Amino acid sequence: MRHITTIGKVLLICLLALLMSLSQPHTVSAGINVWTSHGPEGGIINALAINPATPETLYAGTWGEGVFKSTNGGGSWSAVNTGLTNTNVYALAIDPVTPTTLYAGTWGGVFKSTNGGANWSAVNSGLTNTWVFSLAIDPITPATLYAGTIGGGLFKSTNGGGNWSAVNTGLTNNEVSTLAINPTTPETLYAGTYGGGVFKSTNGGGSWSAVDIGLTNAYIRALAINPVTPSTLYAGIYGGVFKSTNGGGSWSAVNTGLTSTDILALAIDPATPATLYAGTGNRGVFKSTNGGGSWSAFNNGLTNTWVSALAIDPATPSTLYAGTYGGGVFDIEQVVNLHNLYLPAILR
Repeated sequence: MRHITTIGKVLLICLLALLMSLSQPHTVSAGINVWTSHGPEGGIINALAINPATPETLYAGTWGEGVFKSTNGGGSWSAVNTGLTNTNVYALAIDPVTPTTLYAGTWGGVFKSTNGGANWSAVNSGLTNTWVFSLAIDPITPATLYAGTIGGGLFKSTNGGGNWSAVNTGLTNNEVSTLAINPTTPETLYAGTYGGGVFKSTNGGGSWSAVDIGLTNAYIRALAINPVTPSTLYAGIYGGVFKSTNGGGSWSAVNTGLTSTDILALAIDPATPATLYAGTGNRGVFKSTNGGGSWSAFNNGLTNTWVSALAIDPATPSTLYAGTYGGGVFDIEQVVNLHNLYLPAILR
C-alpha cells in the first residue's frame, strides 16, 4: 500500500466507496445520515407500522386524517380510509403471518383491513369502550390480539377481532396507553397506563399485577421489549427512560445524555438490541448504542422535533422512521462514512 501512486489511491478509494454503496440496501426515500420528510403533509402521526414481508410498505395512523400508506419506503403517501368511519387513529398492528391484514385502533373502536388498507370494517363486538389507544398482536397466533382503551381497560380477541372480552382482573388502572408483548412467550405481556404505572400478565391477560418498583412516574407512554432477551424491557414515561432486566421486577432510570424526559416513543434495533431510540416531546430523537447507558441527540435534518412514533425497518435496521406532530413522517438511513473508515489506512 505504501507504493500505490496517487491516482491509484484515489481509484482504490472510489472503488471501495462504490462497493460499499452497492452493498447497502436502500429504501426509496430515506435520507443518507440525515432525516428527510415526504409527508403526509401536516400530518399528526400517532402510529407507524411496517409490513414485515415487504418493508417498503408502511402505514401511518394520524389524528383526524385516518390512515396513510406508502409502498416506496415513505417516498410518497396516499390516504387509505374507505370504510374507516373514525379517522382519529392512535394505534396500528399488522398480522405478521398475513401482512395484508392490519388493524387500526381509533376513538371509534377497532377497524380491520384484509387487503392492505384498501377497505376497512369495524370489529367492535363486545368492545364496551371504543377509545382504543393501543394494540398488540400475538406474533405466534395472530388471531389473538389485545386492545387497550382509555377508560375501559384491556380487551382481548382470539378470532381476529370477531369479538372481544374484557381482561382486567388485577388491572387497577383502566387507562391503557401502551402495550408490549413477549415475542417468544406471547402469554407474557405488559400494559402501560396513564397514572397507574406498568402491569404484567403471564397468562394472556387472564390476570395482571403491578410491576412498578423503581419507576418514579406512573404515566407510561411507551414500552419496548428486547427481542433477543425479552426479560429486558424499557419504559418511556413523563420522567425519562427506565430499564428493567428482570421482566419488570424492578426498574432503573437510564437517562444520561437525554435533554428531554418527555418520552413519547421507543424503538429497539432487532438486529442489535443494545441500540435503541427514544422519541421525545420537542427535543427530537435520541439514540443509545449501549442499552440505554448513555444517549445522544439524533436530529440532523429533523425539522419537527415532537416525535410521537418510531419504527425500524426489520430487514434493514439502519433505516428508521419517525412520526411527528404536524410534520408528517421522517426517515433516515444510517450509512458508515467510508472515507473516514478507509482513508487513514490507505494513505499512511
